[in-house]
Amino acid sequence: MRQFSKEHREKLSKAHKGKNPWNKGIFGLIKQSKETREKRSIALMGHSVSDETKRKISEAQKGDKAHSWKDGRSLIMKIKDKFGMSGRHQFRYNGMAGKAMEIDKVCTHCGSGNDLLIHHFNKNKEDNRIENLIVLCRQCHSKFHKTHLDSGKKPFDGAMTMAGAYLFTLRNAFTNEIEKRHFAFNVICKTGRTLIANNLTDPTPDNDMLANYAALGSNAAVVSENDTILGTETYRNAVASRTNADNIAYITAFFNQTEVTGTFKEAGIFCDATGVADSGILLSHVNIDITKTNTQKLTIDWTLTLLTA
Repeated sequence: MRQFSKEHREKLSKAHKGKNPWNKGIFGLIKQSKETREKRSIALMGHSVSDETKRKISEAQKGDKAHSWKDGRSLIMKIKDKFGMSGRHQFRYNGMAGKAMEIDKVCTHCGSGNDLLIHHFNKNKEDNRIENLIVLCRQCHSKFHKTHLDSGKKPFDGAMTMAGAYLFTLRNAFTNEIEKRHFAFNVICKTGRTLIANNLTDPTPDNDMLANYAALGSNAAVVSENDTILGTETYRNAVASRTNADNIAYITAFFNQTEVTGTFKEAGIFCDATGVADSGILLSHVNIDITKTNTQKLTIDWTLTLLTA
């Protein structure tokens, strides 16, 4: 068994202090009222089970007759076998972790079904909405946090980095149930970085820095920081919402079931754009592989994290 140092145990204790345990309210652990407990006590008072009855109950639940039997594995192991993650992890985040697993089933970035974890897309660990909880394998999860410099390995003092990530969500247009999600890392284009520098230094900048359009395209070529437009733009919509919290910007765009269908290989975020294809300044470009039908709605969520050492 793994042994933790005293200092590490103290840190774990502080981190979990005041939080509900992962198994609160599950597996029959729901707290009963005082009145219910008294009624049960009265009903069972003086009641005893004979040795013969105990033996029959034991025989009826032994071995492969037990409700949790599966080749000798426990219920927790069955969950782990099904989802590739620990059973305990299923019930984290107000019970939403299990639902995220049911929706995604595999890593939303690479498609792996092994060593799966739950990731908070917007990096807010208190936001346990199903829309914010996605499945990543351990390797992609590690890649995300290294890309976003959460590991503390900054390039050098005073350096600033920009890291963007997308979440594409397909929902059933009639039930609003999530059907498929795809997580992707993007490229921040030179045109976008130039736009930022120009707005910081020019009293009359060439372009407005406000991100106002999201676009989909069909070109499968690998995206590059030198891109100025999508390879083959198919459709674009105005951004539906823009907000920020501290050093993270959040952009959301919607595409309903009737607007556009097909298979998309690329997407991008534009600043100072219009509804005309290829207009505006390409800030972010990403490779995807998403097929949308006329019974599905598509939501594009994009985050841009600005970090300094």
